[in-house]
Amino acid sequence: MKTILKLFLVSLITLNSHAQEAPTIDQINVSGIILDEEGNPFPNVSILIKGTETGTQTDVKGNYSIAVNTGEVLTYSFKGYSTSEAYINAPKNINITMIPQESESKDLIVTTLGIEKTKDEIGTAYTVVNNKLLTQANNTDILSSLAGKVSGLTILERYGEVVVILRGNRSMLSDNTALIVIDNVISSGSFLRTLDPNSVKTVNVIKGANGAALYGSRASNGVLVITTKKGYDTKKTRTTTATRITPVRYKGRLKVKNTSNKADYIKALSKTKTNEEAFSLHTEELKDKYQDDLGYYVDVYDYFSKAGAEQESKAILNEIIKSQYDNYELLRALAYKLEQNKNYTLASSIYKRVLLLRPEDAQSYRDLALMYQEIGKNQKAFELLNTVVSDAVYKANNTKKSFAMNGITKNEINNLIQKDNTIDKSTLDSFNEITTNYDVRVVIDWNRANTDIELHVVDPNLEDCFYRNPKTQIGGEISVDLSTGYGPEEFTLRNARKGDYYVKVDYKNVELQDDENPTFMKVTTFKDYGTTKETKEVQVVRLVKKNGEQVVAKISI
Repeated sequence: MKTILKLFLVSLITLNSHAQEAPTIDQINVSGIILDEEGNPFPNVSILIKGTETGTQTDVKGNYSIAVNTGEVLTYSFKGYSTSEAYINAPKNINITMIPQESESKDLIVTTLGIEKTKDEIGTAYTVVNNKLLTQANNTDILSSLAGKVSGLTILERYGEVVVILRGNRSMLSDNTALIVIDNVISSGSFLRTLDPNSVKTVNVIKGANGAALYGSRASNGVLVITTKKGYDTKKTRTTTATRITPVRYKGRLKVKNTSNKADYIKALSKTKTNEEAFSLHTEELKDKYQDDLGYYVDVYDYFSKAGAEQESKAILNEIIKSQYDNYELLRALAYKLEQNKNYTLASSIYKRVLLLRPEDAQSYRDLALMYQEIGKNQKAFELLNTVVSDAVYKANNTKKSFAMNGITKNEINNLIQKDNTIDKSTLDSFNEITTNYDVRVVIDWNRANTDIELHVVDPNLEDCFYRNPKTQIGGEISVDLSTGYGPEEFTLRNARKGDYYVKVDYKNVELQDDENPTFMKVTTFKDYGTTKETKEVQVVRLVKKNGEQVVAKISI
């Protein structure tokens, strides 16, 4: 029986809360901590004295304190959750666990796990050719098997390369070639011809212009999306690819660039002599001037965190909770910083807020799931990842599927179940179970949807693996390039050669991007991914130019 995962869309309550004065002789103090249904600290919960507008809110760690009169009633509320009440007759600690409401309102997201895959509702010509149809004529290659089963399919040979055309010759001068994607990696017609039809599970054919919405302008002539069966011989495909494609060699300088934060407000803070003086500068001058800049709060939190100023860091977090709790781009960047500092519990609370603000983004489910894995909530992590892998998130929100996202998430859900055999994985389709052991794995994510970032990894042979060279001679693979959204993009390599692997990014932003309004990019590097020796490093990089390229990490094997 399929599992039902209910994720509730919660928005911030705006209230006229008043700063609490010290209790008078007739008043008593009540304090405590508020948790969500999963036992995490619940920021921004409203605590009001019933029948009045006097109240407070929980801070970033779920703590609160309020002065009340004996006999008054406190109400604890957050939209989408049941309201709790407490009668006050003496000073006490009151800890509350908030319970989600069961409702059929439009504020609810109801996501069904384990839904059988069907074609996406992308409003375009779409054909699915399954393995039974591909193998019924016993053809020796996949292109011969597709002939006659896909209308408008034309296969040509030009200058020794196989060319696949789906939509006819639209122009005598322009390129009419269809985009080919095999297991989430852009490939070629020549390589496609080498595939045995018996090794292919499905071929999805997208002939409409909306294919460009999934893969960019390169897909304007249609897309063939090939999914191979579990256990497909990847070593054979890499060998074949390497003999047919000339490797792309990197010719630039390879050195990790460690950039300093040149924002004016950081320069000002750095001139102060104490943390107390710096915090006073923030509250009395800088906050009013820069608080609308995307980078301000994240950078100031990072400044005090690196200075070991725990009290000031916490105060900045509480300011973000109270004034910026609807700014999902800022919250995502803050969660990156918390993750880098291994504060996974607080990062999970922030990622949960992002999910509530952006339930239509598959990335929101993935981000929260990976934090749940870090704090040991593996079953919940599995369920969230499976909303992406099973396509349920796209169906529930009527959004277009991201094949790159699904391929990366498939690696992560299998990494999870490989490490924890107690997980109930009955809702995971069998064809989504794969082996995810890699010597090297690199993933990038970013916080601004209007930033386009291309991931490059240069191996010890100086071969540059990126979307135009998606498979290298030594077996490196890059995921499909994403030109919209927040990533992710991924590089994987099963059998790494000794030497240095450099992680490089090319990026551009169509809007304002400078020292005060950067894109925050999270770079996660793994060694021995999926094994007992797995190691992981997270760094957060500020991208401040409108266009640029930067070497951001080095992995030594």
